[in-house]
Amino acid sequence: MQQLRVSVLVAALFLVVAVVSKTLASSVTETVPVWLGSGVTFSALLISPRWRWPAILAGVWLASAIWGMSAHGLGLAGAAAFAGIEVVSGAVGCWVAGLGRNDPDSPIGMALLLCGAALASCLGGAMAMALWQWQRPSLDVTLEGVAWVLSTMVGILLVTPVATAFRGFRLKRSGGMTMAQFLGGGAAFLLFLARWRWFSSITAPRVTATWPRPWLIFPCLSC
Repeated sequence: MQQLRVSVLVAALFLVVAVVSKTLASSVTETVPVWLGSGVTFSALLISPRWRWPAILAGVWLASAIWGMSAHGLGLAGAAAFAGIEVVSGAVGCWVAGLGRNDPDSPIGMALLLCGAALASCLGGAMAMALWQWQRPSLDVTLEGVAWVLSTMVGILLVTPVATAFRGFRLKRSGGMTMAQFLGGGAAFLLFLARWRWFSSITAPRVTATWPRPWLIFPCLSC
């Protein structure tokens, strides 16, 4: 019963942040500019014991499949593959990030976190190219793959530091951020800016997009 509750909770949270991601901005690609869903997957796995991973991944798969059908118009097979990409890439990347169970705020932990996030993003992007080649042959699959990589990376780097910082949260007097947390937030912000500028350049001639103001996000990273 506890595992079922975990699956339902993760699925619900995933769908909520998926809607938030969709409302952040529009683009000409199937992938939204900032995919917070991958951040939820990565964070939930990173802060949980391995025995809880199956329940988390089951919730992620279900929510991703629902999102694939509702937001992308995929059939059952396509939605199942779409969800599989989220599950496999997130699990592999988080396994790397959790090697040695280092403190994410330590230099080694931060390095592993970045490596895991990069691996999850690149693996997901490669599989996404195959998915869209199968499901949407008319799309520019290279563009879709790059969009997937960048949006996943930004989503992970935005959500994971917050999740790890609030793990085991207790009310106490604030002592400020550690340097590792600050640098991680700064890296996420810079990557978000690069992503925003890149999407602006490719969407300007073809679509009128409503973009978030990225410079308003950085102060939140230092809260």
